[in-house]
Amino acid sequence: MLELINGLNVEPDIFMINAHGTAHPRRFGSASHLGVRLRKPTIGVAGSRLYGHYDRLPTKVREAEPLFADGDVLGWVVKPAIGRPIYASPGHMVSLESTVKITVDCLRNHRFPEPIYLADNLANRRKKEFE
Repeated sequence: MLELINGLNVEPDIFMINAHGTAHPRRFGSASHLGVRLRKPTIGVAGSRLYGHYDRLPTKVREAEPLFADGDVLGWVVKPAIGRPIYASPGHMVSLESTVKITVDCLRNHRFPEPIYLADNLANRRKKEFE
């Protein structure tokens, strides 16, 4: 990931990574690691819960519920427009409040936030070019 990011022609203000941030058993997932290495803000958004628990699942689109572990809020369970919930957590240099606001603001008519959705589509198109 570092090699790809270092090859960008633009310098993003923040990175949204398809991985966990603080919602990780060590409270330091791949999104956190990448943020530290880049010295940039990162948010982790994952399709499955790796760690923590929640009191209830959100039921309305763009609704978020806290994800807890050991009495602390680690991140958020978010209801996307389609599919199962997603799990958003701070990676590096981002607050819990900013994590949920940015994640929810980036939701469109897909399961994942738009930056991750677009990156995944681009990666799949490029992969097909090499098959």
